Amino acid sequence: MTRPKLNYSNVTSTLALVIALGGTSAYAAGQIGSNEIANNAVKSRHIENQEVRSADVLDETLSADDIATAAVGSDEILFGAVGQAEIATNGVGTSEIVDNGVGSADIVLNGVGSSEIAPNAVSSDEIAGGAVGGTEIAPDAVSSSKIATNAVGSSEIGFNTVGSSEIQFGAIRAGELGSIGVVSSATDLSPLEADVHTVTCPKGTTLLSGGYASTGGSFVVVDISRPSGGTLNPRTWEVRGSNGSEDFSQSLRVYAVCLNA
Repeated sequence: MTRPKLNYSNVTSTLALVIALGGTSAYAAGQIGSNEIANNAVKSRHIENQEVRSADVLDETLSADDIATAAVGSDEILFGAVGQAEIATNGVGTSEIVDNGVGSADIVLNGVGSSEIAPNAVSSDEIAGGAVGGTEIAPDAVSSSKIATNAVGSSEIGFNTVGSSEIQFGAIRAGELGSIGVVSSATDLSPLEADVHTVTCPKGTTLLSGGYASTGGSFVVVDISRPSGGTLNPRTWEVRGSNGSEDFSQSLRVYAVCLNA
């Protein structure tokens, strides 16, 4: 018996019969869509490395739960792609920032407040010379514990900014002020006379206080003892006294306490 020869027509018909009887569906390459894939059917082992691109992922379909810890590095993020809106409150801790990774150019004006700085976190090594001015210091923020010994000189203190409320009782001694001198001048008050007598500190000194003394006892009455001269002569102390005696003159001496600059 002669064996029939294979030709194009009988091979084609045989293949068609096999496919029909087997119930097999044939798909053209690239025609499988999401509807043909069961949920959670595609695992990491089914995907070749580097084969998932931005165009293959729907917008806003990935959450933090879909990304492995430490899976996204700086190489995976476009320059400037992560802004403030992409970072959760308290989302960036010190462990996420490399040493010296944040400079002044990376901080917006007034972007760092006291609540963002841990206690004792900033030392003098972190502050540039002359970087802290009056606007950077909160009211009542500086106490004696924050100031190093001999750290504040006259150049750091504004004119007329230190008053009695800022000075602790007993904190200023004669050594901090300079030498102190006393000048005086005496006058005689005739019986029943009233007069104003003054004494002036030497030029180049500062009037600190003043007073008086009298030899007349209860006969001499003083009703004024005060600085005088105003801004024109602020180094003068004046005393106004009266002699109540009808028979005798009385002596009145006026004192001024002067600070030598």
